[in-house]
Amino acid sequence: MVGWKTRRCGRRTELVTCGESLHWMDWKVVLPRFAAALVPGGHVAIVGRRQRRTAWADAAWQVGGTYSTNEASSNYDLVRELQERDLFERVGSRETEVVDVRQSLDDFVESYHSRNGLSRDRLTPEAAAAFDAEMRAVRGTVCVDDDRLELHISATVTWGLPRS
Repeated sequence: MVGWKTRRCGRRTELVTCGESLHWMDWKVVLPRFAAALVPGGHVAIVGRRQRRTAWADAAWQVGGTYSTNEASSNYDLVRELQERDLFERVGSRETEVVDVRQSLDDFVESYHSRNGLSRDRLTPEAAAAFDAEMRAVRGTVCVDDDRLELHISATVTWGLPRS
């Protein structure tokens, strides 16, 4: 299954790890599968990414919201959502230190097309081109130089117990 890995201990595993791709999966199907794969005392670790909020990140979010094909596009906390649906019990969490990452503007804009509501499969070619143009227009407040921007990223690892 795309997006999750395990560390085996006999036929069952001690740890299932998954990343942000978990938001694409059917939680009511996959979380019970994770639970069934774990030995007693085993955990699921969800690795997420955080980007420090900046004025340009807020502007990029607004552009994304304008073009998103999701009717009710909102930024949500995956772990909190799983807990509220009684699909996951959080045991602990750790966040890494912030790392400054430089990325090309083209790669940054293209990364938005990996998201559900902005995927090229769901946008018309005209909407995708308009989205790309508006995201590049935000560049004036984003780029460190002509075509690179600096992102301030950290990772969060949250571990817990899946509910079946």
